[in-house]
Amino acid sequence: MVQQLRLFRDLMNEGIFDIIADTLQSEDKKIVLTGTDILILFLNQDPNLLRSYVVRQEGIRLLGLLVKGMITDFGEDMHCQFLEILRSLLDSYTLSGAQRDNIIEIFYEKHLGQLIDVITASCPNEEVPSSSGKSSGVW
Repeated sequence: MVQQLRLFRDLMNEGIFDIIADTLQSEDKKIVLTGTDILILFLNQDPNLLRSYVVRQEGIRLLGLLVKGMITDFGEDMHCQFLEILRSLLDSYTLSGAQRDNIIEIFYEKHLGQLIDVITASCPNEEVPSSSGKSSGVW
């Protein structure tokens, strides 16, 4: 267990998250899936490794790519991978105070708008009847 943790820290220090960010931009779905699988391995081993990366300046791009991956139509269940990674990163129950605040602040400032836009765009564009004070009994 200690050796695995050391390996994952060494991989992080050698730039694996930058490489994964590049893989998440690939047109090949298998490469993207492999990138998300590796991130999930990191989260299962020690979530703080990935969390400490995404709060640094160079990690903001990876967080953005995770959000983009969640809203991109891959035609398969890859959205679940992206959602699980984001959920783990933003999980307020397992984060420490300063780290939690930093990750959530970055997410809200830079990426929440993207999700809101997608949700808004997917809603039917129906006009809401204005309330005139009279009840017609029809819903």
